[in-house]
Amino acid sequence: NAMITSWSGAVLRTTHMTGTATDLGSALGRMLSRFFRRGCSLRNFSDQDWDEHTVDRQKFVLMNCLLYSFIAGGVVGAGAYGCMELHS
Repeated sequence: NAMITSWSGAVLRTTHMTGTATDLGSALGRMLSRFFRRGCSLRNFSDQDWDEHTVDRQKFVLMNCLLYSFIAGGVVGAGAYGCMELHS
C-alpha cells in the first residue's frame, strides 16, 4: 500500500485510519532507513537527506496528530453516549 502511494505521488491517505497508520509507518521507515544507511550518524546526512528528513518528520507528526485525534474522538463519543445515551 505504501509503495503504490509513493509511486503514484499521493501525499496523504486519509480515507480511513488504516491509510493514516500506513503513512505513519512509511514515514518512520524512511527516516530510520536513511539514518541506518548513513552509518547511524546525523553528521553523514547531505542537504538532500535533511530536506527529505524534514518532510518525513512533518508528515510523521501530522499522522500522529490525526491518529490521536481519532482515538480521542472515540473516547469522548463513548463518554458522551454513556452520559446522554440517545441524546448524544
